[in-house]
Amino acid sequence: MAKKNGRPTKYLKKMDKLFEDSLAKGYSKEATCGIADIHCDTMYEWKRVHASFSEAIRRGESKSIQYFERLLLAKTSGQKIAGFNAKDADTSCLIFALKTRF
Repeated sequence: MAKKNGRPTKYLKKMDKLFEDSLAKGYSKEATCGIADIHCDTMYEWKRVHASFSEAIRRGESKSIQYFERLLLAKTSGQKIAGFNAKDADTSCLIFALKTRF
């Protein structure tokens, strides 16, 4: 959809998946905007205009919380997670990420 009196939007349906997947990996919305090569204001506009994009962001944010909580629980309980060395992880850093991001 093109804006009135403006340039065509960069929004494509595949942006829904890109944002949801990136957020699920623990990246912030701002970092994901960098990955998508858009300004954060553009993301907020897309959230307002495209219901599917807004929902993808909500799902991705929930998955992002799960990502950090999973790492923290692994650290505190000694669980093993592929690609994550709980023994060397900084518990304070994980808690800080959860507190400041969510």
